Amino acid sequence: MTTATLLLLVPLWPLLLAVLTVVSRRRRLGGLLAGCGALPALAVSLMAPLPGEASYAWLLLGTRFGLGEADAIVLLFTAIVWLLASMFARTWVRERRERFFAIFLLTMSGNFGALVAQDMPSFYACFALMSFATYGLVAHKLTREAKHAANVYIVLVVIGEAALAAALMLAAGAVGASDFVSVRAGLETAPLSQLIIALAFLGFGIKAGVLLLHVWLPLAHPVAPAPASAVLSGTVIVTGFVGWLRFLPVGEWALPGWGGACIVLGLGAAFYGAFVGIDQRNPKVVLAYSSISQMGIMTVGVGMLLWQPELAEQLQLAIAFFALHHGLAKSALFLGTGLAHGALNKIQRRRLVAGLALPSLALAGAPFTSGMVAKSALAAGEAVLAEPWAGTIEHLLPLTSVATALLMARFLFLVGQSPTATQPPATRETWLAWWASLVLALVLPWSLVPATQVAWTPALIVGSLWPLAVAFAIALIAVRSWRRAGRPAVPEIPAGDVLLPLEWLTRRVRHAAVSVADSTQPLLGRMRQAAATARARAWSLVRGTGDVETVLTRWPVALTMAVLVGIVVVLITGLR
Repeated sequence: MTTATLLLLVPLWPLLLAVLTVVSRRRRLGGLLAGCGALPALAVSLMAPLPGEASYAWLLLGTRFGLGEADAIVLLFTAIVWLLASMFARTWVRERRERFFAIFLLTMSGNFGALVAQDMPSFYACFALMSFATYGLVAHKLTREAKHAANVYIVLVVIGEAALAAALMLAAGAVGASDFVSVRAGLETAPLSQLIIALAFLGFGIKAGVLLLHVWLPLAHPVAPAPASAVLSGTVIVTGFVGWLRFLPVGEWALPGWGGACIVLGLGAAFYGAFVGIDQRNPKVVLAYSSISQMGIMTVGVGMLLWQPELAEQLQLAIAFFALHHGLAKSALFLGTGLAHGALNKIQRRRLVAGLALPSLALAGAPFTSGMVAKSALAAGEAVLAEPWAGTIEHLLPLTSVATALLMARFLFLVGQSPTATQPPATRETWLAWWASLVLALVLPWSLVPATQVAWTPALIVGSLWPLAVAFAIALIAVRSWRRAGRPAVPEIPAGDVLLPLEWLTRRVRHAAVSVADSTQPLLGRMRQAAATARARAWSLVRGTGDVETVLTRWPVALTMAVLVGIVVVLITGLR
């Protein structure tokens, strides 16, 4: 099979399976097909050497699919997450199965297509397919909360897709090409380049969950089925970063303003997500805020790339490795949270909590975990990063590990509380899918450690250990203080946080508009009556014009009018 055929099958195969799921009437076929959808992507990502690039002149405006070194890493863990989620969903999803798996495969197709697309038209088509199909995963349960979360999500998606379409069209028109290599090279001298970058930042930032654009994540995850949450947090949001790295001129020329903005927003999201997440009582919402926090750290890496283009080769691999580590760990955590809402005995729950502690420690960057390697790879760019950001990142990045450790401790505490079972007992296949996700999250990243070029030193081990010690001390002091105070109720920050003031303002404006409309009803009645009277008078005048016209056509009247007009003309001429 040729390289062109293999690359084309990556997005096309799950799309064909989605169509087959829709037209077929067999109830269990969707689950079987969903498990096969990721196989071409997995095969292509494991090929050595990389399949390179292929062109398809007959597709869209001339589609180009390909993979680089960092792209292959992202496609590898993305295919694994989709495969594990589909295995988990086969016996976990019991309601509206055919529709779920059809939407699941459509989202998978768009996700894979965006990862291999090397030109803007095909990337946008796949990115839009993924974005709009995700709406069905969020709204799957059709509850009031699910519909609200889906509505918030689709509003942001429409805004993002509009901004992204404008950015891509402006860039293609300015550069005269539609492939990403030409766009990155020609964007510096393109007119309206700053506007193009701003639109792309907004369009991809919504999907990446950037601070202030993150509000859909804590609303979507608690209502989406566990396998859908696994792919949303593990793969879909990472596609936003892929878009940034494809479109923005990383490695071409410096953008210190945008780089600084990314670093500030990234650090803000890293701490804000952890702070709000600790206050939550739903473990899936806690994981949603954990994703916001982790994506903030990746945003810092993108900011470093934009600030200093010389770091492009090193940091692109580091960002890809961080995405690999986060995607596998977060998928294991979300699948395990789904099991936690099933009927479990005490032994099963203890084993579940113990298993979930491993990827939780990895996210916190504990020693000898993939999280330690991922954060160290990102921090390796500090040595050559220009001020003022080198010192800032050096001091604040370790503190994000403290915040993450506290957040994951809160998550484990909630999972161990034996919540009311909302799902029937998990099947053996479901447990097997979760155990596989756990093993891969712990083992697979180590096969790619040499690519991150991290030096193993005692300072690295100590640097990853002290944040956990600080987090443990803070948690111990907080718990003891809370117990001594009589265990007072702590107000919970509602999921959606910054969206709530906007919704409150919208309701107030709508209420004010209704009040104004009600108070003006008497005035509107009088205005309607006056208008009716005016129409009646105007109509009487119109009907009277027939009589006036008859009078004016009589010759004595016409002659008199002509004489009067002549006198007026003579007088005006004489005055001149």
